[in-house]
Amino acid sequence: MDMQPRLAQARLWAATPVALAYMALIGLAYVQAGVFEYPLDDTYIHLSMAEQIAAGGYGVNAGDPASAASSPLYPFLLAPFATVEAGRYIPALIAVLSLAGSVLLWAAICARAGDHHGMARWQVLAFAALVPFGLNFAGIAMIGMEHGLHVLAVLMILRGAQDFCYDGRVSGWLYAGVALGPMIRLEGLALSLFVALVVVFYHKRAGAVLLGLALTPAILFAGFLVSKGLEPLPSSVTTKLVGNANISADAALWVRIAGNMMANVGKGGGIALALLLGVLLVGRKLPDPKATLILGAFALAGVAHLMLGRIGWMDRYEIYILVALAGAAVMLARNLTGLLIALVICTLFYAKQQSEYPPYPRSIYLQQAQMADFVQNYAQVPVAVNDLGRVAWRNPNYVLDLWGLASSEARLIRLSNPERGWMTPLVARHNVELALLYGNWFVGELPDTWIALGMLKHVNPSDILGGDVVTFYATSPAARDTHQDALISWAANLPEGAIFEMKETAQ
Repeated sequence: MDMQPRLAQARLWAATPVALAYMALIGLAYVQAGVFEYPLDDTYIHLSMAEQIAAGGYGVNAGDPASAASSPLYPFLLAPFATVEAGRYIPALIAVLSLAGSVLLWAAICARAGDHHGMARWQVLAFAALVPFGLNFAGIAMIGMEHGLHVLAVLMILRGAQDFCYDGRVSGWLYAGVALGPMIRLEGLALSLFVALVVVFYHKRAGAVLLGLALTPAILFAGFLVSKGLEPLPSSVTTKLVGNANISADAALWVRIAGNMMANVGKGGGIALALLLGVLLVGRKLPDPKATLILGAFALAGVAHLMLGRIGWMDRYEIYILVALAGAAVMLARNLTGLLIALVICTLFYAKQQSEYPPYPRSIYLQQAQMADFVQNYAQVPVAVNDLGRVAWRNPNYVLDLWGLASSEARLIRLSNPERGWMTPLVARHNVELALLYGNWFVGELPDTWIALGMLKHVNPSDILGGDVVTFYATSPAARDTHQDALISWAANLPEGAIFEMKETAQ
C-alpha cells in the first residue's frame, strides 16, 4: 500500500470517531446547561490571568502578582483577546484547532509507522482510530484548556522521533515539540529532556540545541516568576504537589504514586498508564539502539509522571503521557497485539468517562456562574473563595483565594497547620466582606466571628465540583447587614435548578 493512500485512510479513521464524539459531548452539554459553559471552573483561571497580562500585570488581581496557572504560555496566548467579548470563546477555539492538528499529525505518525514496519492496513487504521477516540481527545477538547495543545506538542516529538529512528536525522518536528512541550505544561519537561539526552549520544550539536530548547522555557519562566516576587514554581503546581499539610514530602510522593495507580481505578487513568507503560517495558528488544533508547526515554517520562504528576479531574493531566507512550509503542514496539489490547481497554475506560462529561457545564453554570453573578452584579465588593476561576474572571474587585492558587501567602499559612481563624488577618488586609466557600474544605478552621448567610445548592450536582454546597459567609455583622438585601434580590433571580437557602432555612 502506497504512503499517500495509507495516509488519507488513516486521517479518515482518526478524525471521524473523535469528531463525532466531540460534537456529541458539546451538543449534549449545551442542551443540558441551556447556555455555553465550560465543564471546569479552571478554564476561567487562565482567562483571569489573561486579563491581568493584557493590563500589564500577572495574576488574577490588579497589582497583586500571582502564579495561579500551571501553564507558562497559555494565559499569554489568551491575553490579546482578554478585553473583547469573544475572548471567552478563544479557549474553545484553541482546543478545536489543537484537536484537528493532533488528529492529522497522529494519522501521519500511524501511516509512516505502518509503511516503515510493513504493518497490515487494518493495524494502521486500528491504531489511527483508537488513540484519538480511546484516549479522550474529545473530552480534552471540551475542557478548553492547554492540555490539547500539550498533546499536539507530544505528537510533534513523536513525529520527530520517527525521523530520528527511521532516518537518523533530527527534523524540525523534534525541535518544535521539545521546545513547545514545557512551554505549555511544565510536566512536559521530563519527556523533552529525556528525548534530547538520547539525541546527544548521536548528534551532539543537535542534542545540545534540543537540551537548550527544553530547559530555556522553564528557566525563563522561573526567572520571570522570581522577578515578580513569586516562587520559581507556579502556586498551582506546588499546591498540587504538596496537597496535604499533615504528611512529609517523602510520604506525599508515595501517596501520590499510590493514588495515581489505585484511586483512579474507576476512572482508568492509573490502569491505562500502567498498561501502556507495560507494553513498552516488556516488548521485545529492538534491533536498533537508537529506537531502544528512545523507547526508554518515553518509558522514563511515564514513570516520572506517576511520581510527580497527577491523574484524573476529567482525565486531563495524564493524556499527554498516555499519547506519548501509545505513540512510542506504535512507532517502535514489536508487541502490537499487546498494544492493541491495551488501547482497547483504555478506550473502554475513557468511553465510560466521557459519558459522564455532559452534565458538567450545567453544574458550573448553576454554581460557579451564579456565584460570579452575585459577587460582580450584586455585592460588588472584595470576596474570599477557595475554588478560583469564574468568580475572578472579569471581576474588578479583589478575590482572595484561601486555597492558595492565587495567593502564596494563603497557601503557605494553610499548609503550616494553622490555628482556627488563620484567614482573619488576610481578610482584613484585603477588606474582604464576604466569603463563598466549600465549608468542608476548612473544617475547624473558619473564624468564629464569621456569620453564615445561607447555602447555594443545585439540583443533581455532578462530581466535577469541589463540593455540592457553597456556604456564603459575612465576615462581620456590618457586612451581613450591608449585603442582606442584595442576597435576597439575587436569590430571587436564580435560574431553574439553582437554590439558595437563607440562614433561617439552611440545614
